[in-house]
Amino acid sequence: MEIEIPFFPLKEFGRIVKREIRLEPTGKYKTVGCKLYGLGVYERETKGGSDIQANRMFSIEENDFLINRIWAQKGSAGIVPPELEGSVVTNDFPVIELDLTRVYPPYISWYVKTRKFWETCRKHSHGTSGRERLSPKELPNIEIPLPDIEEQKRIDARIESLIARIEEARRLRTEVVEEAENLLELFLRRIFLNNNQYDLVKLGDKDYFELNPSKSELSGLDDDIDVSFVPMTCVDPELGKIKNFGIRKLFEVRKGYTYFKEGDVLFAKITPCMENGNVAIAQNITNGIGFGTTEFHVVRVLEKVLPKWVYYLFRTKGFRDIAKGNMTGTAGQRRVPKSFLEQYEIPLPLLPEQRRIVAYLDSFQAKVDELKRLQAETEKELEELVPSILDKAFKGEL
Repeated sequence: MEIEIPFFPLKEFGRIVKREIRLEPTGKYKTVGCKLYGLGVYERETKGGSDIQANRMFSIEENDFLINRIWAQKGSAGIVPPELEGSVVTNDFPVIELDLTRVYPPYISWYVKTRKFWETCRKHSHGTSGRERLSPKELPNIEIPLPDIEEQKRIDARIESLIARIEEARRLRTEVVEEAENLLELFLRRIFLNNNQYDLVKLGDKDYFELNPSKSELSGLDDDIDVSFVPMTCVDPELGKIKNFGIRKLFEVRKGYTYFKEGDVLFAKITPCMENGNVAIAQNITNGIGFGTTEFHVVRVLEKVLPKWVYYLFRTKGFRDIAKGNMTGTAGQRRVPKSFLEQYEIPLPLLPEQRRIVAYLDSFQAKVDELKRLQAETEKELEELVPSILDKAFKGEL
């Protein structure tokens, strides 16, 4: 059933109050702010009186309506929750004491999340571009849709119910993706960490692998040849792929960067990129040659190993946990040493078995990636639902 909701100016159901407090140098004062886009009043910090430049501030009480004059047009407003009663604000936060016989505070909390409210505040803000402030004189005239208090409570309950359904849908989607990722990790651990079926081979065994290949094999190449350039930011830790790369001349990158070629496996050695899973296979790179940050280890497989066999080892969180325990260096600059990789033993079946297992892992990974894609689409749809719900609510259409 649709109803027409009347608009009333703030001055008809609230009054601006100034509960002035003189600050004592030895006193402690809890300061608050308002998050943007109607996300509520929050505690900023507790400061000593001697650390606050002003000599006076204003106290707030539960159910006060706060508006940030500076960012009102971006929804910096909210209702004071009980735990923040007694906190203090500056003069940039007008405090409005609501008439609780006419206003249900949770209803106001929803309305300040709407673009309609933000736009209204913008129209009542003045100043140079980027420094507009809500005018104190015009604040009392800001209009808000205000049905009777029972209807406000009904609208609040209806919004809460619909938002709860959205959150449940979001939770279920997230759980499905997490369960799929956990299952994939379980498979990877069984293959690479808890597997007694296959012989173990060290990554430093030169019959099977080459670690950090030498640039000397590029001798004789024209310095003007184009090559791919891959900084760490171009490796997507979620997808385990190089998402894009630049093109440089060989002479620009021959010194000071890590060399690799088509089919090599790149493994981030520095924290936190290693823990995050910055791993990729060099594919479709310019002229088959690439250079990247010195924070990559490069593993080149020889004829008895598939690149993806090593790639999936590095994608295994359990392996990265082991690598983390073997990092060296100081905090923020810790790295996986080459010596760790050289001594690490990897189970290695014959090529036909590698191909079979890799094909299965590829298929499973594709399903996980598709679930993530669908989750991202659903998340966007759910986010778009909230403004639609609020718009309908304050038009009397819920």
